[in-house]
Amino acid sequence: MNTIFTDTRVAMHVSFLIGSLPTMEPGSLRRALIAAMESIDLMNRQQSDWLKRLIGEPSENVNFRGLTQHEVHGQCALITQAVSMRLPKPEVFAMFARFAQTPSEKQAGVYGLVDYVLPASPTTHREALTDLLWRRYLPQRYRGGYSFRDISKRTQVSKSTLARTADWLDDELDGLELCALRRLEESFVPHGVCAAIPQQT
Repeated sequence: MNTIFTDTRVAMHVSFLIGSLPTMEPGSLRRALIAAMESIDLMNRQQSDWLKRLIGEPSENVNFRGLTQHEVHGQCALITQAVSMRLPKPEVFAMFARFAQTPSEKQAGVYGLVDYVLPASPTTHREALTDLLWRRYLPQRYRGGYSFRDISKRTQVSKSTLARTADWLDDELDGLELCALRRLEESFVPHGVCAAIPQQT
Protein backbone atom coordinates (compact mmCIF):
# COMPACT_ATOMS: atom_id res chain seq x y z
CA MET A 1 0.00 0.00 0.00
CA ASN A 2 1.69 3.22 -1.18
CA THR A 3 -0.87 5.79 -0.01
CA ILE A 4 -1.36 7.00 3.56
CA PHE A 5 -5.14 6.40 3.45
CA THR A 6 -7.23 4.06 1.33
CA ASP A 7 -9.61 6.84 0.29
CA THR A 8 -10.72 10.38 1.05
CA ARG A 9 -13.37 9.33 3.56
CA VAL A 10 -10.76 7.60 5.72
CA ALA A 11 -8.42 10.60 5.30
CA MET A 12 -11.17 12.95 6.52
CA HIS A 13 -12.21 10.82 9.47
CA VAL A 14 -8.69 10.17 10.75
CA SER A 15 -7.42 13.71 10.12
CA PHE A 16 -10.29 15.44 11.92
CA LEU A 17 -9.96 12.97 14.80
CA ILE A 18 -6.21 13.53 15.17
CA GLY A 19 -6.67 17.28 14.73
CA SER A 20 -9.08 17.35 17.67
CA LEU A 21 -6.43 15.91 20.00
CA PRO A 22 -3.55 17.86 21.55
CA THR A 23 0.02 17.18 20.44
CA MET A 24 1.28 14.36 22.60
CA GLU A 25 4.41 12.43 23.36
CA PRO A 26 4.97 9.25 21.30
CA GLY A 27 2.64 6.56 22.58
CA SER A 28 0.21 8.99 24.23
CA LEU A 29 -1.40 9.89 20.89
CA ARG A 30 -1.84 6.23 20.06
CA ARG A 31 -3.47 5.52 23.44
CA ALA A 32 -5.80 8.52 23.06
CA LEU A 33 -6.81 7.43 19.55
CA ILE A 34 -7.52 3.88 20.75
CA ALA A 35 -9.73 5.27 23.55
CA ALA A 36 -11.54 7.58 21.10
CA MET A 37 -12.16 4.78 18.61
CA GLU A 38 -13.32 2.35 21.30
CA SER A 39 -15.93 4.91 22.40
CA ILE A 40 -17.72 4.66 19.02
CA ASP A 41 -20.92 2.66 19.45
CA LEU A 42 -21.17 1.13 15.98
CA MET A 43 -17.91 1.18 14.06
CA ASN A 44 -17.94 0.62 10.33
CA ARG A 45 -15.46 -1.79 8.73
CA GLN A 46 -12.86 0.91 8.04
CA GLN A 47 -12.99 2.25 11.60
CA SER A 48 -12.73 -1.25 13.03
CA ASP A 49 -9.77 -2.01 10.78
CA TRP A 50 -8.02 1.21 11.82
CA LEU A 51 -8.56 0.40 15.51
CA LYS A 52 -6.89 -2.97 14.94
CA ARG A 53 -3.90 -1.18 13.44
CA LEU A 54 -3.69 1.16 16.44
CA ILE A 55 -3.74 -1.82 18.78
CA GLY A 56 -1.04 -3.53 16.76
CA GLU A 57 -2.56 -5.47 13.88
CA PRO A 58 -1.91 -4.52 10.22
CA SER A 59 -4.47 -2.17 8.65
CA GLU A 60 -5.73 -2.05 5.08
CA ASN A 61 -6.91 1.55 5.42
CA VAL A 62 -4.25 3.65 7.20
CA ASN A 63 -0.50 3.55 6.63
CA PHE A 64 1.58 5.84 8.89
CA ARG A 65 4.69 3.73 8.34
CA GLY A 66 7.82 5.91 8.33
CA LEU A 67 6.05 9.02 9.69
CA THR A 68 6.93 10.52 13.07
CA GLN A 69 4.19 11.72 15.46
CA HIS A 70 4.81 15.31 14.36
CA GLU A 71 4.67 14.33 10.69
CA VAL A 72 1.37 12.53 11.27
CA HIS A 73 -0.06 15.66 12.93
CA GLY A 74 1.29 17.84 10.14
CA GLN A 75 -0.13 15.65 7.38
CA CYS A 76 -3.54 15.55 9.05
CA ALA A 77 -3.50 19.34 9.56
CA LEU A 78 -2.82 19.84 5.84
CA ILE A 79 -5.75 17.57 5.00
CA THR A 80 -8.23 19.42 7.23
CA GLN A 81 -6.95 22.80 5.98
CA ALA A 82 -7.60 21.65 2.41
CA VAL A 83 -11.29 21.35 3.28
CA SER A 84 -11.55 25.06 4.11
CA MET A 85 -9.23 26.24 1.34
CA ARG A 86 -10.23 24.14 -1.68
CA LEU A 87 -13.97 23.56 -1.38
CA PRO A 88 -17.02 25.78 -1.98
CA LYS A 89 -18.76 26.80 1.25
CA PRO A 90 -21.63 24.26 1.06
CA GLU A 91 -19.12 21.44 0.65
CA VAL A 92 -17.03 22.79 3.55
CA PHE A 93 -20.16 22.71 5.72
CA ALA A 94 -20.89 19.14 4.62
CA MET A 95 -17.37 17.95 5.47
CA PHE A 96 -17.44 19.67 8.87
CA ALA A 97 -20.89 18.27 9.67
CA ARG A 98 -19.84 14.76 8.65
CA PHE A 99 -16.26 14.51 9.97
CA ALA A 100 -15.52 17.26 12.53
CA GLN A 101 -14.87 16.08 16.07
CA THR A 102 -14.95 19.37 18.01
CA PRO A 103 -18.34 20.89 18.94
CA SER A 104 -17.55 24.27 17.35
CA GLU A 105 -16.60 22.77 13.97
CA LYS A 106 -19.55 20.35 14.01
CA GLN A 107 -21.93 23.22 14.78
CA ALA A 108 -20.43 25.37 12.03
CA GLY A 109 -21.08 22.55 9.57
CA VAL A 110 -24.65 21.86 10.66
CA TYR A 111 -25.76 25.49 10.91
CA GLY A 112 -24.10 26.30 7.60
CA LEU A 113 -26.04 23.47 5.97
CA VAL A 114 -29.30 24.73 7.50
CA ASP A 115 -28.90 28.03 5.64
CA TYR A 116 -27.83 26.21 2.47
CA VAL A 117 -30.75 23.75 2.25
CA LEU A 118 -33.53 25.88 3.78
CA PRO A 119 -34.72 27.57 0.54
CA ALA A 120 -35.35 24.23 -1.24
CA SER A 121 -36.31 22.09 1.76
CA PRO A 122 -39.73 20.37 1.98
CA THR A 123 -40.12 22.21 5.29
CA THR A 124 -39.04 25.79 5.91
CA HIS A 125 -39.30 25.36 9.68
CA ARG A 126 -35.73 26.21 10.73
CA GLU A 127 -35.77 24.43 14.10
CA ALA A 128 -37.16 21.22 12.59
CA LEU A 129 -34.59 21.32 9.79
CA THR A 130 -31.78 21.91 12.29
CA ASP A 131 -32.94 18.95 14.37
CA LEU A 132 -33.06 16.73 11.28
CA LEU A 133 -29.51 17.70 10.40
CA TRP A 134 -28.31 16.92 13.92
CA ARG A 135 -30.17 13.62 13.64
CA ARG A 136 -28.19 12.89 10.48
CA TYR A 137 -24.77 13.91 11.73
CA LEU A 138 -24.60 13.20 15.46
CA PRO A 139 -22.95 9.94 16.56
CA GLN A 140 -25.53 7.30 17.47
CA ARG A 141 -24.90 7.63 21.22
CA TYR A 142 -25.95 11.32 21.17
CA ARG A 143 -29.18 10.97 19.18
CA GLY A 144 -31.57 10.71 22.12
CA GLY A 145 -34.38 13.20 21.58
CA TYR A 146 -33.98 13.27 17.80
CA SER A 147 -36.61 10.77 16.76
CA PHE A 148 -39.31 12.06 14.38
CA ARG A 149 -41.74 11.88 17.29
CA ASP A 150 -39.49 14.00 19.54
CA ILE A 151 -38.81 16.57 16.84
CA SER A 152 -42.51 16.76 15.98
CA LYS A 153 -43.39 17.45 19.62
CA ARG A 154 -40.87 20.29 19.80
CA THR A 155 -41.65 21.91 16.46
CA GLN A 156 -45.28 20.94 15.69
CA VAL A 157 -44.14 19.75 12.24
CA SER A 158 -45.86 16.47 11.31
CA LYS A 159 -43.90 13.23 11.43
CA SER A 160 -44.72 12.56 7.78
CA THR A 161 -43.23 15.92 6.76
CA LEU A 162 -40.17 15.23 8.89
CA ALA A 163 -39.71 11.80 7.31
CA ARG A 164 -40.09 13.23 3.81
CA THR A 165 -37.61 15.99 4.62
CA ALA A 166 -35.11 13.52 6.12
CA ASP A 167 -35.22 11.44 2.91
CA TRP A 168 -34.74 14.59 0.83
CA LEU A 169 -31.79 15.65 3.02
CA ASP A 170 -30.16 12.24 2.58
CA ASP A 171 -30.40 12.51 -1.20
CA GLU A 172 -29.16 16.10 -1.32
CA LEU A 173 -26.36 15.79 1.22
CA ASP A 174 -25.08 12.38 0.15
CA GLY A 175 -24.47 13.97 -3.24
CA LEU A 176 -22.91 17.11 -1.75
CA GLU A 177 -20.55 15.06 0.43
CA LEU A 178 -19.49 12.91 -2.52
CA CYS A 179 -18.80 16.02 -4.64
CA ALA A 180 -16.59 17.38 -1.86
CA LEU A 181 -14.67 14.12 -1.53
CA ARG A 182 -14.18 13.88 -5.30
CA ARG A 183 -12.92 17.48 -5.43
CA LEU A 184 -10.40 16.79 -2.64
CA GLU A 185 -9.26 13.65 -4.46
CA GLU A 186 -8.04 15.81 -7.32
CA SER A 187 -5.11 16.96 -5.19
CA PHE A 188 -4.86 14.10 -2.67
CA VAL A 189 -4.47 11.24 -5.15
CA PRO A 190 -1.55 12.69 -7.19
CA HIS A 191 0.34 13.40 -3.94
CA GLY A 192 -0.10 9.88 -2.57
CA VAL A 193 -2.36 10.91 0.29
CA CYS A 194 -5.08 8.45 -0.68
CA ALA A 195 -6.49 6.34 -3.46
CA ALA A 196 -9.58 7.39 -5.38
CA ILE A 197 -13.02 6.37 -4.15
CA PRO A 198 -14.23 3.60 -6.52
CA GLN A 199 -16.79 4.82 -9.05
CA GLN A 200 -20.30 3.53 -8.43
CA THR A 201 -21.67 1.38 -11.23
